[in-house]
Amino acid sequence: MTRVRPGSVGRQGNLLVGLALLLLSALSSELAAREISLDDAIRIARQNNHDHLNRVDEVAMAELDYESVRSNYRTQFRASGNSNAINGADLGSYYRVAVSRSTLSGSRYSAALLNSSYGERNLSELRFSYTLPFFNKGKKERNQLELDKAEMTIARRQRMVSIAEEELAAEVTQA
Repeated sequence: MTRVRPGSVGRQGNLLVGLALLLLSALSSELAAREISLDDAIRIARQNNHDHLNRVDEVAMAELDYESVRSNYRTQFRASGNSNAINGADLGSYYRVAVSRSTLSGSRYSAALLNSSYGERNLSELRFSYTLPFFNKGKKERNQLELDKAEMTIARRQRMVSIAEEELAAEVTQA
C-alpha cells in the first residue's frame, strides 16, 4: 500500500492538477481575460479531478451499503393471495396480509391477517407471533458488527474525501 504524506497528492495527483491548470490556461479568450478567484479555481479543480470524484462516489456507495444492512431491521409489509386454490374437492381462495420486524438480536415480531374461503366454509384469523432464535449464538454481535463496520466505512471514506479536498486546495494555492 502506498502511503501519501500530508500536503502531497503524489505524482498522479500532481499530473491531474497540472492538467487542470493547463485546461484553465487554455480557456477561451473571454475567460482568459477575466481573473478567477481562488475559490473558483479550487471548485474547478475539484470538478475536474477524477480521483476526488471517485472518492465522493465511494462515500455514496458506503452509505448505500449501510442502508442495505440497516434495511434488514426495518418493518416489512407483505401481502399475498391465491384464488381457485384446491382443498380436497372444493375450490376457494386464500388471502394473507402480514407485517413483520426483525431485531438485532435475531428475534422477529409479526402480525398477520389470514382469510380462507373454500366452498361454504370461511376462516378468518389474526395471528401475532414473536420468534426468538435458540440455536443462533452470536447473531446479535454479528449483526451489530455489520452495522458498526458500515458506519466506520462511511466515516473513513468521508475523512479521506476531506483530506483529499485539503490537499487539492493546497496544490491549487501553490500553483
